[in-house]
Amino acid sequence: MHDRDTAEKLFSLRGDHTQPICFMSWSPNGKYMATSSLDKQVLIWDVNRKQDIDRQKFDDRICCMAWKPIGNTLAIIDVMGKYGVWESVVPSSMKSPT
Repeated sequence: MHDRDTAEKLFSLRGDHTQPICFMSWSPNGKYMATSSLDKQVLIWDVNRKQDIDRQKFDDRICCMAWKPIGNTLAIIDVMGKYGVWESVVPSSMKSPT
């Protein structure tokens, strides 16, 4: 993560993307982030812990994601136009993303 104004590196997230990240989306409360990569994975991050907490592997690259404003759901669209909904994105043992 980099500072918007200075481009200074603030911190790194530790996770298992094996190729560059191509899309990201913040949860409504700003505590979580979803990233998609050319490796066809979506990782869910706990931003405060700076670590991934869950992941899903897909058949194609994910090109767009959006968190549901209320609830624990992420809408996902891949490069072939297939779409889906990932329910219970953040484990129930953790704070809700909304």
